[in-house]
Amino acid sequence: MVLVKGSASYSIYSMQGGQTKPTKGISSADLPLQWNATGHEIYVWDRTLPAKIFRLDPTTGKRVFWLEITPVDPSGLLYGHIYISPDGQSYAYHFRRILTNLYVAQNLH
Repeated sequence: MVLVKGSASYSIYSMQGGQTKPTKGISSADLPLQWNATGHEIYVWDRTLPAKIFRLDPTTGKRVFWLEITPVDPSGLLYGHIYISPDGQSYAYHFRRILTNLYVAQNLH
């Protein structure tokens, strides 16, 4: 099965052909990460920080909290990528961050 994002929602396409199926429970804010090993659930990230990962059944819309990833220092985080093995036993992530300096000038008259 292949999950494809259309203009407003996701659909599931069978690799053997046939009808496409609309998905349930995936919002436009969600980022699908990986099918699980059974091919019946998708790991999705709601793009919040700390990162909340859910297992989602796209046919019923049932969403179950799976994991929360909290970087040690969340300051300056912009976005990230999360990789999960289909069996859910391993994951990796990285986040891009930008740190800057703020200077305060006083008595400039």
